[in-house]
Amino acid sequence: MSKPFAVIVILMSLVLLGLSMTSPLESNNVSYLSSSNDSDTVKPVVFPYNDNNNFINTLSGFTYVAHRGAPVISRKPENSIEAFKAAKESGYKIVETDLQLTKDGQWIIIHDYILDRTTNGKGTVRSHSLKEIEKLRLKGNVNENFAIPTLNDFLKLCSSEKLIPILDIKPNEKEMSSRNYSDLLNSLNKYKLLDKSIFCSYSKEVLFELRKRSNVTTIAVMMDVNQDNLDFANKLRNAFMYCNYEKTSDEKIQLIRNNKLKFGVWTINDETVADYFNKKGAIMIVTDKLKIKAKDELLKNESAI
Repeated sequence: MSKPFAVIVILMSLVLLGLSMTSPLESNNVSYLSSSNDSDTVKPVVFPYNDNNNFINTLSGFTYVAHRGAPVISRKPENSIEAFKAAKESGYKIVETDLQLTKDGQWIIIHDYILDRTTNGKGTVRSHSLKEIEKLRLKGNVNENFAIPTLNDFLKLCSSEKLIPILDIKPNEKEMSSRNYSDLLNSLNKYKLLDKSIFCSYSKEVLFELRKRSNVTTIAVMMDVNQDNLDFANKLRNAFMYCNYEKTSDEKIQLIRNNKLKFGVWTINDETVADYFNKKGAIMIVTDKLKIKAKDELLKNESAI
C-alpha cells in the first residue's frame, strides 16, 4: 500500500469514528432518552426538539403556586387529589407536588420517603409495591377516605382542569433508572403535558438526564444561587432558578438578573414577604395558604427582571 493511500485511509477512518461519536442531540436535532445507570434495556423515547419554548414567559404575570395542594386552605391531606381539586376551586393555576418511586418502580404522589407521617402505613415508600400502596390511606378526617394518588391520577386531573404541575422529583440519580425516566415522560406525553409542566430536583444529574430526554419541559433549578448553578441553569435552557426565599438576598436576585434568568421562590406563607418578592420580580411564589388575589396577581411587573 502506498503511503499517500494509507494516509487517506487513516483520515477517512478518523472521520467515520468522529461521526459515530456525535451526540444524538447534535446529529438529529431531537431529544433522546439514553441509558441510565441501570442494567435493563429500555428503548429510547424520542420527543421533537423545540428551541422556541416560551412557556416560562407565560408564568411572568406572578402566580401563587399551591404547595402540595395548599392543604391549609383546602383542609384536605397534602398531595391528595381532593386537595388539588380544592386548589383549583380556590383559583390556583399552578400546583406543586412530589414524586416518589415504589418497590416495583411506579411513580406515586407523596412527599416523604417514609409513609408514617402522612399515611396509615409504616416504613419506606420504596419497600412497598404499588398494590400495597393502593391499600393504604392518607391521614385525614375520620369519616373521609383519601387514597395515595399515582402520577397518572395527578396528571389526569391536571389535564382535565388545565392546571400546570410542578413535579418535585425526590429520588436521586442513583435511585433512578432509564425505565423510571421513560415512564415519567411518557405519562406527561400521554396527557399532553410535556410542554406544560415543570420539573424540579436538588440533583443536577437528575435534571441533566431529564433535559437529555426532553428539552420542551421547563426545569426549575432548585439550588443555591451561585455562579456555578446559574451557569448550569443557562446550559439547560428553558430553565429558571427555584429558590428558598429565606436564602434569597437582594444580591442573589441581582446575580440571577445579571445571568438573564428568571426566578421563583418557596415556600412563603406571609403576605408581606410575598409582596416583597413580587416587587423583586418573582415569577411564582409557592405557598401553603396564601389566597389568590384579584386577577391572580399582586403588583404585576412592578420590578422587571
